[in-house]
Amino acid sequence: MRTLMNKRRHKNFTLITNENSAATYIRKPTFKQFAIFGEDLVGVLSMKTSVLLDSPIYAGMVTLDIAKLIMYEYYYNVLKPKFGNNMKLCMTDTDSLLLHIKTDDLYCDLFDIIDTLDTSNYPSSHYLHDNTNKKMLGKFKDESPANPITKFVGLRAKMYAFETKQNYSKNVGKGIPYSCLKEMSVSIYKNSLFSEKITHVEFDTIESKNHELRMKRVRKVGLSPFDDKRFLLPDKVNTLAYGHYKIQSS
Repeated sequence: MRTLMNKRRHKNFTLITNENSAATYIRKPTFKQFAIFGEDLVGVLSMKTSVLLDSPIYAGMVTLDIAKLIMYEYYYNVLKPKFGNNMKLCMTDTDSLLLHIKTDDLYCDLFDIIDTLDTSNYPSSHYLHDNTNKKMLGKFKDESPANPITKFVGLRAKMYAFETKQNYSKNVGKGIPYSCLKEMSVSIYKNSLFSEKITHVEFDTIESKNHELRMKRVRKVGLSPFDDKRFLLPDKVNTLAYGHYKIQSS
């Protein structure tokens, strides 16, 4: 978020082609380091002599806090009273919830809380379709309208996969290129979870070093069932937050 940017960390970077100019920059008290790119090209990194604090940091902080408050209020004040123990939280992000709900008719239940939803993306023939809350702030939208998610595997933060009733699938893995993700499936994520198997991926990338571009073959960890941010229960499916009172008994 731009408003949370720390401008005190900004630095000046200057490309120099003259030896005398390079010596002048290096003698300055703001000098940090240099890099030689060629016989007649040097880059000099230096600190700024002044910093203009014109970004409202408080605005970014408050925005994130309000977003968290909206998520918590919706989950505990709207969803929890509605679905009770028939609902389980699978995953959450800054502005989204992925829930496992046991019910006879999900869309009938959603109709009861339609005033909290933006259902404008539902097919016009669907009885939940309504443009009243279209693009209204604070209203929740179904990511797969009229196409419920039937399979979900969450390995760790920002690493999950799901499939819908109409065979739409989505694979997510932070740091894994799309070319590798599109070759994966929910079954591969599931196998990684229950077999405790780490999957490696290989891909070609273009990297820049000293202002020179080159192709590079990269091999890195892809899917990993090791989640160091949550306490994994013996069933290898459910987790608890560290510090939860149930951890000792489990």
